[in-house]
Amino acid sequence: MNNLLKILLIILIFSACQNQEIPKENLSKDDINTERTEIDNNSIESNNTNEIEFENQHLIGKNDLSELEYLISFIPKEYKVLDFEYGDLNLDDLTNDVVLIAHNPNAELNKEDQKRLLFLFMRNSEGKLILEKRNDNVVLCSNCGGVIGDPYQDIVIKNGYFSIEHYGGSAMRWTDIITFKYNKGERNWFLHKKGGEHFHMSNPKETKEKIKTKKDFGTILFENYK
Repeated sequence: MNNLLKILLIILIFSACQNQEIPKENLSKDDINTERTEIDNNSIESNNTNEIEFENQHLIGKNDLSELEYLISFIPKEYKVLDFEYGDLNLDDLTNDVVLIAHNPNAELNKEDQKRLLFLFMRNSEGKLILEKRNDNVVLCSNCGGVIGDPYQDIVIKNGYFSIEHYGGSAMRWTDIITFKYNKGERNWFLHKKGGEHFHMSNPKETKEKIKTKKDFGTILFENYK
């Protein structure tokens, strides 16, 4: 009889343990990833009204949403944010200026509608971002990359320089990097260099480089670049 009671007691204890929630410190990596996915999905659903302005939804996490909503106010109605980056654009050692690219994802396939808008925002003494410059000819269109598709790759900002990077082609691949440099005396940005590499897909290690500098194109202001 004693043995039978012991067995029943063990079964009851085991059943109770099975119904308890597993502490987070004992969760496996798979359990944690599942939990994070559920949280992320819930967050996305709750923020749908704020996300509709963004082409790439993950960009929202880059900085304060209220500031991004302010930046969006400068963008035409049909346009969405393609990408943006914070950095030091004017050599003040503060990495809080913004380069932002907007495009119209529903544009018809004509040159004018496909223009991508490039904005430069500077931080004033009160910490507010002010629109300084805009150019609609620096960033290549979504079908300018050949079979690769959209050639846009990235924005890079460093110490008064900023670059827009592209990659495209078919059998013959190419990169195109357009770099602007801030001039403190002029308080403006000038084209610094433009170019990249090209290579054939059959032999990607054999690349040729073609870079143009001020010696080739002269003095070109950011807003006048075409």
